Amino acid sequence: MQKIDIALISAQYKNIDGYSWTSDGSNKSAIWTMGHIKPQSKMMTAKHGFTWVKTKGIYFFSCYAPPSLTAEEYERMLTALAFEARGKHPVLIAGDFNAWSTTWGSTRTSRRGRVLLESLAPFDLELLNVPGKFTFQTERGCSIVDPAFANSTIVRNATWTVSSTYTYSDHKAITIDILMGVENSDFRPQRAQKRGWKRQSFDPEVFNMSWNACLTLDSAGELKAEGMTAVVSNCLSKACDGTMPRLSGRPHRKAVYWWNSHIAKIRGDCNRVRRKLKRACGTPAVDALLAQHKTCKATLKKAIQANKNRCFKELCDSVNVDPWGKGHKVVMRTVKNPRGPQPTCPALLRVVVSTLFPY
Repeated sequence: MQKIDIALISAQYKNIDGYSWTSDGSNKSAIWTMGHIKPQSKMMTAKHGFTWVKTKGIYFFSCYAPPSLTAEEYERMLTALAFEARGKHPVLIAGDFNAWSTTWGSTRTSRRGRVLLESLAPFDLELLNVPGKFTFQTERGCSIVDPAFANSTIVRNATWTVSSTYTYSDHKAITIDILMGVENSDFRPQRAQKRGWKRQSFDPEVFNMSWNACLTLDSAGELKAEGMTAVVSNCLSKACDGTMPRLSGRPHRKAVYWWNSHIAKIRGDCNRVRRKLKRACGTPAVDALLAQHKTCKATLKKAIQANKNRCFKELCDSVNVDPWGKGHKVVMRTVKNPRGPQPTCPALLRVVVSTLFPY
């Protein structure tokens, strides 16, 4: 039997009592952390259609959008999902969206698929699905309605597969294996940034709109006394994020794209020989160590260049699969000037769109 650490569940039969089980407000999506995996934090206020849990430094979102939802209800759920996911990194969003799109291999793009992609567009998310791999099968046919999205730091170290395990459902079980080894520097805890904003760009009118929108989205269900402080603090932080840019703290230095465990081992061997060479100065062993150090440096240089070539080839191949994916982002970062922070408040964006496009 395959060992599962975290289960993202849609349309569950019943809920389980305990801190390891987290369900949405409609009891149609849930997250179950198993074994020694414990939630670091979880959603304080239950929303309809999705819930989230943070564990192992990753935010996991489980979603379910039943076919009975109207177009307005579907868009409202995705707006709340995007609002809740803002500021959370790294993040993995998966579930049964009942949405079709050629992006994940469907023969057509439905309204739901287009709205889903538009809602997640502001985030640095990539598709985990293997395009064309069916996730739903009945006697009438097959389809792909269970897309999964994640940040590039997760996608580089994850494997998405459709399991052959019988689920007593028309939906197939999907497994996502995420490499969390010590050599993977993408998941190292980041240093805390300054908790502040650039107050000189404060706009009272925009802040009021962001605050009212946050209260509207967080008003589903009654708040318990112990969760009131956390919810109000979260709304205040989101309203400030929608009004002012953050103060720039000391940025976390991320690993370069070509770095892997093999290169780390070669670099460690090279440094080990270099230290021996320094200690051997003035001894008969210095010539042999000098030649060994040159060999290690040449091996390290070749390994780095080979992995750079491999990453570039993978980037070029990915353009054929997803023209608007990572390859497009890399090119646009080169040809465009740095841009300032874009507005993300749903209420403010709604006013901007209605003003620019009144009809």
